[in-house]
Amino acid sequence: MDGCVNGRGTEIDWKVIGIRFRQMGYGISDVSRALNLPFTTVASWFNYGVEPRYSSGMLLIGLYRQVQASHKTNKLYESASVYEIS
Repeated sequence: MDGCVNGRGTEIDWKVIGIRFRQMGYGISDVSRALNLPFTTVASWFNYGVEPRYSSGMLLIGLYRQVQASHKTNKLYESASVYEIS
């Protein structure tokens, strides 16, 4: 793949980013609305691994980090709520 390189010098697999969004409960339409981009644009990244433009890629990575952090925090709260605090 002749893709975008992150700060660590490794290529970003845009299809994997799409898979991770789906695993956290967010579909293509959710991501396209959040980034204010056409559905077909985001679908091309997630379904075919098309490399986004730099600015769009940076927005996508920023959104992914936000969602991932929120998802982890929610999981932590869910697991903590199992225990009754007295």
